[in-house]
Amino acid sequence: MDAKSTRTYEGRTVVRSAASLMPPVPAPGVVAARRSRGFSATLAVLGLCAVLGCSAQPHAEVSDFVDEALAGLEQGYYANTPEWEAAVEREKPALQAAQSVEAAYPILVRLTKVAGGDHSFFSNPEEIAGWTKRYPGGAVPVPTVAYDGELAVLAIPAFSSTHQEEVRHFLHASEQVFSDDVAESACGWVIDLRATTGGDMRTMLVSMSPLLDEGTVMTFRDRDGTKTHVVNENRSITWNGDRWGELAEPTPGFSGKPIALVQSSATASAGEALILAFRGQDGVETFGEVTSGYTTANKGVYLSDGSTITLSFALMGDRSESFPEGPLEPDQAVTGSYDAPLQAAKEWASQQCATP
Repeated sequence: MDAKSTRTYEGRTVVRSAASLMPPVPAPGVVAARRSRGFSATLAVLGLCAVLGCSAQPHAEVSDFVDEALAGLEQGYYANTPEWEAAVEREKPALQAAQSVEAAYPILVRLTKVAGGDHSFFSNPEEIAGWTKRYPGGAVPVPTVAYDGELAVLAIPAFSSTHQEEVRHFLHASEQVFSDDVAESACGWVIDLRATTGGDMRTMLVSMSPLLDEGTVMTFRDRDGTKTHVVNENRSITWNGDRWGELAEPTPGFSGKPIALVQSSATASAGEALILAFRGQDGVETFGEVTSGYTTANKGVYLSDGSTITLSFALMGDRSESFPEGPLEPDQAVTGSYDAPLQAAKEWASQQCATP
């Protein structure tokens, strides 16, 4: 899978999450840093133009913007490395020569990849506008379930939205899945993540909370080694004290039943976060291919011109504080036809159901 920052879903441009990529709206915790015009004043500002001697007016606006952007990039997971220092040095001439804020964009695109890695990207105001579009015709992708004998087969689509009614629609679909009498009678679950290419990690984790154990399900580790935890409690997901969302009561819980996860090379970002959330839970097995490897947590750094840096600031890890920093291997590699991993997952889950 490529590292492009957007994809098209039924004519609508959707940003791939990291942590999943996060929708560019003010939100707590992992998803976004709150926007502030005085952002650079609160960070370790590089003051690049002051050091380099950028031209006087009309470049004052450009130099201020560059300093603001570089201050934001300093938060990147890899922005304390020799590679970052070398990249800034390498881009100095281009930054000095920038005649407008827009002329600095391509440079910031390159620097963003160095500061945050492949899961990070820079988006200009025009690109940001595409993030706020609603799904066409109200066709919000939602979790869907089908039953194969005693198994529930749950497909999780990519999903990202800045509109709370669309988020609520996604979560309501999950509530309906888990509140159904048939779901309660299912012996085991197969979760199909082959097309979960990313989106809003918060919403996806909340939607799967009935299948997750109570307590810590994920861990994030920043570049200084500080660890914070994602916690599932009563079908409510929190991170570092911030509540990401919850399913309405009385949505039942199903943890303890055998769960097979199906993954592919397209499973990325928020999809990989789901795999990590289930990793270490008893009775869980993964099937399929190696995932894309976007296993970092992202946040949005908002700039004064309306552009945004989606920046990886931490590694995503599982409940046991293991941090893969790359693609996720399945427990059971399955190749062949597209549905071969799904079939293998069903067979395993059925065997678990048959075992006393």
